[in-house]
Amino acid sequence: MNDPVPSLAAHRGVTQTLPSRRGDVERYDGGTESVLFVAGSSQRHVLNAPARAIWEACDGTTTIEELVRAICTVFSVSYGAALHDIEVVLGALERAGLVAWTGNEGRT
Repeated sequence: MNDPVPSLAAHRGVTQTLPSRRGDVERYDGGTESVLFVAGSSQRHVLNAPARAIWEACDGTTTIEELVRAICTVFSVSYGAALHDIEVVLGALERAGLVAWTGNEGRT
């Protein structure tokens, strides 16, 4: 099976990888959706509730493993379903230039 986002394939199963939000993005919440706006551009992205939770967790301190487990708990989904959704959302955010990847050096 081919991964839809090759760069995320390298992160699968690597708990030492940390996604971080881009700093110049504003979020507006409206009901069950949020809209991300990139400062100084017309770029916008609509997030549903699970995607918003994934976006919020891209804080540079939450590992992929921690994110998967949190999504499983909050949305009562299986590990595989959470991992798939996270890969899809992070792939879209990565392609849009809204997240970056960092290592987890020094974290205990």
